[in-house]
Amino acid sequence: MRKSVITIGVFLVIILFGVKFFIKKEVYDIKIVTPPSIIASLPHWVAEKQNLYEKYGLKVHTVDLTNSNLMITALQGGDADVLPAVSLVDVINQSTKVTLNPIIFSHSRMKDNPPFEALSVMRGSLISNLKDLEGKKIGVYPGITSKTAVKNFLIENNVNVSTIEFVPLPPPEHIKMMQSGNIDCSHIYEPMKTSNLEDGKTRLISSSVYAHFNNPSAVGVSVISQNCYRDNNAAATKFLQAWDEAVDYIRENDKEARGILIQKLNISKSVAMKATWVDVTKTNEFSKDLVIATINSYKKIGLIDSTFQITNEYFIDAPSR
Repeated sequence: MRKSVITIGVFLVIILFGVKFFIKKEVYDIKIVTPPSIIASLPHWVAEKQNLYEKYGLKVHTVDLTNSNLMITALQGGDADVLPAVSLVDVINQSTKVTLNPIIFSHSRMKDNPPFEALSVMRGSLISNLKDLEGKKIGVYPGITSKTAVKNFLIENNVNVSTIEFVPLPPPEHIKMMQSGNIDCSHIYEPMKTSNLEDGKTRLISSSVYAHFNNPSAVGVSVISQNCYRDNNAAATKFLQAWDEAVDYIRENDKEARGILIQKLNISKSVAMKATWVDVTKTNEFSKDLVIATINSYKKIGLIDSTFQITNEYFIDAPSR
């Protein structure tokens, strides 16, 4: 009898381990836009590097896009599920053209100082303050956000912008154009802001332009599509868990997280360690009030239609969740 009980016990253990071995972990497909080379993409890169997507059973399909309008179009058309880093202005302006708006699940908290972006000039420039920019040329990022924000920032600092020429330039061209004298000032973002300062090429003449309008600023956001969140909620939930864990990792492992920037952005260790990180929220830190305040500040300066009214359907904690 005892031998039979032992035999049965062993048999059951074998069956249990066998079942566990053959049961496959459910895998959830999710399409993530391969973020452009910007620091705000760090949570996505951390999730890849730390195998967080694999941990949460996600099979990531990357969508290679860098233009924000194309990114949002892909999201709305079902060709992408998640945009890890995109402009709030573009999200709002593009979403008014369709019925399914993106859902914002995280946002930046850009501060006045240290600035993530700022106005910079060559170290030897005679420009010492904002008023000195009158009659000069300022390099801005392509699109309406940078130009409109800088223009209104200067207006609110009593600068006559009618004498200023705003020159749209791809980020890598800013320092070259200042060195050649084709522009006098640049609205520059990280990591180029720190890289140029580190090389002794430039100096700053302002704090954050975006945080001037509301401090902190939620100008940068991360969004997930309505289709994914509604029809593939299991995958969406797993992704958001991975996102939160990635943000925690960045906060708890600053040196290691910045080390990822060296590889992804092809920058020096010194620049990676000094660059201003875009503080982004976890899903449970999300602030509707801050997003709404940022939208309202941009409505005042014409970046967002003054008649636009945001609804709960844009937020991760919308009633339909």
